[in-house]
Amino acid sequence: MRSTPTVAPPGRRPTDHRAVPLLTEPVLTHYPEFATFLARTFGLDESRIGPPGLLAVDGRFYELVFLGRSGHTFPSGVEIHALVPGLEPLDDVVADRDLWDILEWLIDGVGGEWTADALVTTGRIYRTPAVVTRPPTQPGAAGPRREVLLFDLYGTLVDPLAISAQLERVLPHDDAQRLARAWRAKQLEYSFRLTVMQRYQDFGWVTERALEFALLECALTMTASERAEALARYDALDPFPDVIPGLEALAAAGTRPSSSRTAARPW
Repeated sequence: MRSTPTVAPPGRRPTDHRAVPLLTEPVLTHYPEFATFLARTFGLDESRIGPPGLLAVDGRFYELVFLGRSGHTFPSGVEIHALVPGLEPLDDVVADRDLWDILEWLIDGVGGEWTADALVTTGRIYRTPAVVTRPPTQPGAAGPRREVLLFDLYGTLVDPLAISAQLERVLPHDDAQRLARAWRAKQLEYSFRLTVMQRYQDFGWVTERALEFALLECALTMTASERAEALARYDALDPFPDVIPGLEALAAAGTRPSSSRTAARPW
């Protein structure tokens, strides 16, 4: 953590500043330790809506707007806003760095299974600018260099939302589209949260749990066999139209695949 955020009294909020949203976590009910930490830190009453919280980072101010939801203890969610003077543009670089410091402060405050090291690891995985650093190159320290091409799979080579075609076998078109979007969103969220918590689960486990949640969220039902067929289809999604020609062009240019399976079918 480069700078330690400090809690500031609400009266210190600059009156000539505008709020620029940086991050929203609408649901804290799955992780009550975060809601408890925020309520304790900012003196919130968990039974009623409370005022925003104010954080100072190296003289810059950030506002935490707490969200309420009927039937849930307060706060049920939180938004983090940067307070920017007048009509001045937001300095994205500074805001990203400060936001990361705020997240580290939050993780350290919650404690338990949540660690700043895991958060930093997640930032490196997702190449968050505030975290990714390039170590200086030392002459003669590295061995022979070899160029390697790596491709992300889901969302780059194949379309995760194409699973809707499989879902349309058992659901109406609109429901299948809605479920596909919710399924993918929850799959990504579970992956991110598990990484931060340093709890490894394989892709199949995450995808199956995400489908279960998405079905509940969309108020839809599928039989066990229908769910199994949809999960199996996730391992064999069709590539985007430009993927096969692109990989064939790379092969024609002399790029060698890393396995016999790839050599037989580069996509």
